[in-house]
Amino acid sequence: MWAETTKDGRIKFREQYKDPLTGKYKKVSVTYDKNTNQTRRRAQIALEQKIQSKLRHIQDGNIKKGVTLGEVIKE
Repeated sequence: MWAETTKDGRIKFREQYKDPLTGKYKKVSVTYDKNTNQTRRRAQIALEQKIQSKLRHIQDGNIKKGVTLGEVIKE
């Protein structure tokens, strides 16, 4: 996790994770007013929840491999 300062002075906490479907790295972020130990802990928990929800949606979906776009449109 790393922190970036926005133009309005708030702190944007960011985390990077690897998308298992594409193999690419994606980023999630949350924004807080301060950069204290307490907000860092809250940000870490919030980022982990965001990542887990995104990965859960990927796992819950019906992903078909070896299917053409035309076959998907017909379904």
